[in-house]
Amino acid sequence: MNPKDPANTIERLTNALNTIAVSGKSAKERAQSALITIIPLKRDEFPITAQQFYDFIVDQANHTDEQAPNVLEAVWNLYWEMSSNRRYR
Repeated sequence: MNPKDPANTIERLTNALNTIAVSGKSAKERAQSALITIIPLKRDEFPITAQQFYDFIVDQANHTDEQAPNVLEAVWNLYWEMSSNRRYR
């Protein structure tokens, strides 16, 4: 356990990104896999600025195929919101 991240948030989000990136599954299946990785985390473990992404992932990951790319993007955004790394632009 990382004392700076007791819930292993960054590890879980990194694992979710790995699932998104390397899985040969459909977008919806990848969104569902990411949800399974993230769901042990609790909403209140995130700062307010990140809660919108968490809520969207939890609410939308098991819905339509059309919504899956948006869920995947929300996982990406949630990672960057929580990471101490900087986004590449």
